[in-house]
Amino acid sequence: MSNIEPKRKLMNYFKLTPPSEISVNKEDIFYREKYQEIINYLKLLLTDSKDLEIYNYVNPKGLLLVNVQPGTDLLNYLKLIAANYYIPFIQLNKSFIYESPQEFLNSFPEVLQSASLIGAQEEQKFDEEDKKGAKNNEREQKKRILVINEDNRVDGLLESGSLLQKFLEYYQGFNKTSNFLDNNIILIWVNHDYSAVEENTDLVFKIFDLLIKIPRINKNNREQILRAFSEKNPTVVFDIEQIIDHTDSWEVEDIKQLMKISVLKQYLRSELNAQSNEITDIIIDLIETGEMLPSSLFKTIKRRKSKEKIEGINQKLKFDEFKISDQSSISNISKKTDSIINQIKREEYSEFMLNQLYEDAASHNYNELVIILDKLKNNEPIEQNDRNLLAKYPFILNDPPSRAQITMEKAKKRIDLMKKAFKKEI
Repeated sequence: MSNIEPKRKLMNYFKLTPPSEISVNKEDIFYREKYQEIINYLKLLLTDSKDLEIYNYVNPKGLLLVNVQPGTDLLNYLKLIAANYYIPFIQLNKSFIYESPQEFLNSFPEVLQSASLIGAQEEQKFDEEDKKGAKNNEREQKKRILVINEDNRVDGLLESGSLLQKFLEYYQGFNKTSNFLDNNIILIWVNHDYSAVEENTDLVFKIFDLLIKIPRINKNNREQILRAFSEKNPTVVFDIEQIIDHTDSWEVEDIKQLMKISVLKQYLRSELNAQSNEITDIIIDLIETGEMLPSSLFKTIKRRKSKEKIEGINQKLKFDEFKISDQSSISNISKKTDSIINQIKREEYSEFMLNQLYEDAASHNYNELVIILDKLKNNEPIEQNDRNLLAKYPFILNDPPSRAQITMEKAKKRIDLMKKAFKKEI
């Protein structure tokens, strides 16, 4: 009993929705080809038949990884499956997690272990009904779907890595990957940052049965979504082609929300059904002013992770050896500079991460760094303050000073464009 009670407290991190309480309209789902792979996988596990030929080759563990952009209707699709197959649906209780996110992260492995207790009372009741002669098809499935939908607010608190990496390392180390299906739980992990998958490929494909990568909607998909909205709301008029061009990085739920807000804004102007029901200008204005933003912009830039890598480099670099006196010769300066640069060049960054690092540097110390790079380019001595600043941004020394200056200027331009587009300070 003493072992069960702490686990029951951890169950507060989950929210269980019985299938009878799930309310999702299938007409609101934008079906994609990859969605079929998800339901086929779930059907295999729900049949619970070891006689199928596939079990001669693989033994599914009940662990599915789905990579998808933020702003999709994937969660609603999974809920619809749960309702149709009468499966209890479990997801993280975000409101409870937000009360103490660090405590959640610290106890995350234990939280996952406690998932086996979710719905245990209902399962015990079903077993009692079975003993009394109740038919299996008259009650809920014993299996439950547990969805871990990654959250940037929680992920950003990690000092390094990601929640996905934390999960992979724990279950690899303790060999507990089979526990979920053994406890009638099918885990679906929804990942929004593919770089976290790339960084852990050795574990991803050992632990998960499948990785299903759902591509972002394209121009034709956006047209289908907008035309469907237009057909459902014939009194609302807008230029579909213009809106398609303005929503290149937008997802299904983003576009639907954009249209709802546009209609509301038109109504508040007392123009809808009174003077004009043309809302094209309002939609474009919402996008250009940043009053409505796509979910993709909310993805974590991983600044914390980048900073930790920088700190790791700083520990490796011995800047005490880089103390250059005013009397040092140009040749000595060049040798020590080359030594530091070669040491830093052994650290590798992805193109995406490097762009984010440069943008971070440009947004805080653009002018100072340009001056330092100019000194390095001309083999001029750099002062202690310059070296201290370089210690914060050592990745800059990966490239020749002239190229680093160009990259810094491009990063500054991107920041200025974002400020102009969204009228926000970055």
